[in-house]
Amino acid sequence: MEPLPKWLEQGEALSVEVLARDRAPGTATVYRRSLDEAARRKRAIKGLALCWLLALVSLPILFFHFFLVPMFLIAGPVLYVLRMREEALVLGAVVPCPACGEPSRLGAQVEEWPLGLSCGPCGQQLELQQPESQTLGGGPHDPASSVPPRSSSRYAT
Repeated sequence: MEPLPKWLEQGEALSVEVLARDRAPGTATVYRRSLDEAARRKRAIKGLALCWLLALVSLPILFFHFFLVPMFLIAGPVLYVLRMREEALVLGAVVPCPACGEPSRLGAQVEEWPLGLSCGPCGQQLELQQPESQTLGGGPHDPASSVPPRSSSRYAT
């Protein structure tokens, strides 16, 4: 028996709607992890350090160091700011396609709703939406909500 994926052990389960064009909506379970200030700072510093390390490594490369070093030195702080703004990560999911029924894997990514996915076997574009009852911050019309309500979907049935 193969071991459970890491994201099943580390994430909290969130039930989502799976929408596909001209198909009845389905459901799936997405595993996510909220990032506190310390976790965001740790990820941001890792990104900054990686960019600056790449700038240092690219110094001795003739000709390319004229644009690689400045690029990595600028990309480091930009990556730091972007990672500090990330409040949650989607760790993964296995999503059944409403069109063909085959499961597709959703990889790790920053939590930005709606999530998009392409079904591997049939090529159908899938959209994963957080049900309005589960939006973070209390509800669909709560101004403190970190996930804005979705007014319409391109896959609405």
